[in-house]
Amino acid sequence: GAEDHWIIRRRDAGVLTLLESRHEDNPALFDAAGVATEQGARTMAILSAAVESGKSAADVAQIVELVRMIRADEARGSFTRALVNVQGQCAVIGYDSKGQVVKGSAVAFSWDYASIEQIMLVAGPHLRTNGLSVAWTNPPDVPSGYVGATCVLSHVDGYSREAGPFIVPADSPNSGMSGANKY
Repeated sequence: GAEDHWIIRRRDAGVLTLLESRHEDNPALFDAAGVATEQGARTMAILSAAVESGKSAADVAQIVELVRMIRADEARGSFTRALVNVQGQCAVIGYDSKGQVVKGSAVAFSWDYASIEQIMLVAGPHLRTNGLSVAWTNPPDVPSGYVGATCVLSHVDGYSREAGPFIVPADSPNSGMSGANKY
């Protein structure tokens, strides 16, 4: 039973302090006025049904985990459908920038690419319409003398995918966001 739970045993042994918390304290479940969010209403309905049916705490935990896994799969599916929609709606993105590598006094090679600004100008409206957003984060453990960025594409249903990190020397002409442009 609940009194035999390992957390309760640790509390009783004096090695763990329990802090009282209610579902209403969770902003994902309830707003500031105490009204259940959409996710909160679903979660509380599942918990209420499990408790009313006489399920044990372990059974309820398994049910909650199963629901979490189902929602994660649904979010991944929503992300994929949204990305497919964007790819179908988005026009070809033209190149607006040039990059080059110089060795000595000569250009060793060069390339054309679409800058992040150009990509977002064309793709941004389609991303937003399909519930997607783009953010850039700083990757951990970037070596001294280098800069880096990681691109995070997120869907409103909660699934995200990262690209990167893109790490270049800080003194490179490709440092900062412009360095990530060519990827």
